[in-house]
Amino acid sequence: MVTTFPRSLPGAPLALFAARAFARGRARAGVRAFLVAACVLPGLVTAAPARAAWPANPATNVPVCNAAGVQAYHGAITDGQGGVFVAWADSRTGTNDIYVQHISVSGLPIWNPTGRLVCGAAGDQDQPVLVGDGAGGVYVAWRDFRNGVTGDLYAQRVDATSTPQWQTNGVAVCTAPGEQAFPVIATDGRPLVPGPVGAANPLGVIVAWEDWRSSITIHAQRIDASGAARWTANGMALSASSSPQFDPACVEDGQGGAFVVWAQQGLVTYDIAGQHVQSDGTLAWGANGATISAVAAAQVHPVVCRDGSDGAYVAWEDHRGADSDVYAQRLGYFGNTAWLTGGQPVCTVAGDQWQPMIAQDGMGGALLAWTDQRAGSDIYAQRLSPGGNGAWAAGGMAVGAAVNVQQFPTIANDGRGGAIVSWEDYRAGTVADIYAQRVTPAGAAVWAANGQAVSTAPGNQYGATVVADGDTVGIVVWTDQRSGGSDIYCQRVPLVITLDADPGARGELAAARLSAGPNPAFGAVSFAFSLARAGEVELEVYDASGRRVRTLARGPRAAGAQSVAWDTRDDAGRACAPGAYWARLRVDGAPAGRGTVTLRR
Repeated sequence: MVTTFPRSLPGAPLALFAARAFARGRARAGVRAFLVAACVLPGLVTAAPARAAWPANPATNVPVCNAAGVQAYHGAITDGQGGVFVAWADSRTGTNDIYVQHISVSGLPIWNPTGRLVCGAAGDQDQPVLVGDGAGGVYVAWRDFRNGVTGDLYAQRVDATSTPQWQTNGVAVCTAPGEQAFPVIATDGRPLVPGPVGAANPLGVIVAWEDWRSSITIHAQRIDASGAARWTANGMALSASSSPQFDPACVEDGQGGAFVVWAQQGLVTYDIAGQHVQSDGTLAWGANGATISAVAAAQVHPVVCRDGSDGAYVAWEDHRGADSDVYAQRLGYFGNTAWLTGGQPVCTVAGDQWQPMIAQDGMGGALLAWTDQRAGSDIYAQRLSPGGNGAWAAGGMAVGAAVNVQQFPTIANDGRGGAIVSWEDYRAGTVADIYAQRVTPAGAAVWAANGQAVSTAPGNQYGATVVADGDTVGIVVWTDQRSGGSDIYCQRVPLVITLDADPGARGELAAARLSAGPNPAFGAVSFAFSLARAGEVELEVYDASGRRVRTLARGPRAAGAQSVAWDTRDDAGRACAPGAYWARLRVDGAPAGRGTVTLRR
């Protein structure tokens, strides 16, 4: 049976909570904030051609976990190396526990074959969200019923070897009375001690959530890499308003804090509000936060991403017209709005447009995708410039408009200002499959018309989440019922890379394996690769936090074997600290290889 998000607006906060609980499990399993992390295997050097290990048949795919019991409600983020971290709720022992897995660039499970247990405490645990720790590991936060019938929030740091770093079953984020639910997560951008980020000095994390301890409010907590809470015990309220607040979304601000947005009960109906919470817990937008949109109609389901500067983009589902539309706003660091009062219209054509998703385009703008019912139920997308103008077709471009229902998109940037979009697709009939499409910055579809098949296995595949690390190749993760139960699977897209099918793959085909030596290195490092043809080469070195430290090569190179030396200094001539570093090779602007090296002194 095809199930869609309820179209009628709820008349009471409790109804909204219930409706959103269903929708989140389907369409918002992923995480909007991620951090480029270091490779988890010291000394490992991988190049894009290793991806050939992924199956090319959309009926096959790669299992993340197909253990006994139900695996569902997953979250996924890129590992920064062409692979993916996935967390999920798992009932293999009879109650729901939290597990996590790391799938490599070549499609292989790096941690335990069916995942690493993060929390197996009494009672159920669910709603996991995750973000990178800057050192090759992840933070996972979840709702937890170990203490009774109402949910609390717990979190755990899992390092690059899959070892939990805090107390068994995690540390408490919030155990206040009442329900705490729907956590969202972002890195705090702050290493444990001043100095370079690395395995011994990872970043911390910020968790925000819906809190029912008195009224329904949005709370947040910052936790450092040692597991210590840095703000008020059980979290701090982000708004002193007594109006009910729902459905949080958050993203790091790049300076140790986070932008958090939510839907809020207004004088008549639901508005969009937000807060900028700084590293020390200061509420930069005042005690009640900022009002982002408060027109005389319901605005719900906000999503947020960085704007590439010091602010954020916010988008939401808006009911000011005859049906639901998509609107957006750009927020400055101090909460000022840059676009039209009440929001910039993204799509207001006839029919419902609902549940937008958002990502940075990597060029200062934003990418949006949504379910669109102007001519059925299809997937549309739009790219917004920093000024709020649509770069693609007016009202958005059709990404997946096959027969029957397409719904619940997720979106990631492709590293060139374009997008990779994935969704749940019923073109084959009553059973859901997973499809994806890549769109160029100019708004041209790269893969097959109406999307490339990602999974067409028997049974339903749903809840797709797409991740990418600034690459024209992405990974889609979903919940899968091919075996009659509920498992987690993933797949690289595109399944088959050819020069004709994907111009962005030319760099992969033009370059051979990128290698680094010696590794580990106590002095200078040499990066070696081979070009199948002459081309423009760019070779850059990044630290574990994803910060570029050195550009080693940029310009034309002849075909054949190449060698580029690195004196282990940054662009300013300073010696780089010991730790893990990774190099990215591009040929003619396209990803062509990557590898890691560990510096020692």
